[in-house]
Amino acid sequence: MTFLDPLWQAMPVVETALFIAFGLSFVAGVVRGFSGFGTALVLSAPMAVLYGPAIAVPILTFIDPVASIKLWRPASKICNWRVVLILVLGTGIGSPIGVYVLSIADPEMLTKAIAVMLLVSVAILASGWRYRKEPGAGITAATGLTAGVAGGVSGLAGVPVMVFLMGGKSTPQVMRANIIMFFALGSLVTVGGFIWRDLLTWEVFALALTMIPFYYVGVVIGSMGFGRLGADIYRHVVLGMVGAIGVITLLL
Repeated sequence: MTFLDPLWQAMPVVETALFIAFGLSFVAGVVRGFSGFGTALVLSAPMAVLYGPAIAVPILTFIDPVASIKLWRPASKICNWRVVLILVLGTGIGSPIGVYVLSIADPEMLTKAIAVMLLVSVAILASGWRYRKEPGAGITAATGLTAGVAGGVSGLAGVPVMVFLMGGKSTPQVMRANIIMFFALGSLVTVGGFIWRDLLTWEVFALALTMIPFYYVGVVIGSMGFGRLGADIYRHVVLGMVGAIGVITLLL
């Protein structure tokens, strides 16, 4: 028996659900490449319906970092490192809490909670809400903590962070760079939580391996589209994306 035998045995069965997963991976990649986030928004809820939250959420840990490496270098040059690092620190505290909830909670309840979280986020952003002044380290860390809990439960760490960033005055370029680097560092924190609760299984790894090529192609295409649209269009696209996924998930 070789080291890779468990991986071959865990490879997903070729069925309709797998082809749907491939299509979702491509769409998630396009969204991620364009907006800087959105992988979990596209994948977590539908994948939770197809395979259950205990597989859908950890799978993001493998897919996103591997295929998004090409985004890191340009983002690292223009992001606000102070904001990014404080957010990641808060995420490190909140992530174990969310992962623990994921391991014990009812899958259907979690799936619906994901959808509600998305729609609430859209309502906040669509209201035109903005900070009157730049938030301090405490508010930033609290946002990271919330993101950690959300990420552990549903993979949607980017939702509270994006609400936080879109409430500020940063340009779309800096906003996108901040969220890209947040995910780059935050994913390392989340991995520890999943290992702690034994959620990084061979089944998760095998399914992620089959989805990565479709996701990567999407990231490349999405990256080509960013920069051709203005700030207002960027904001509307993000809002529409979040809202659509929330509504679809509630109807599933």
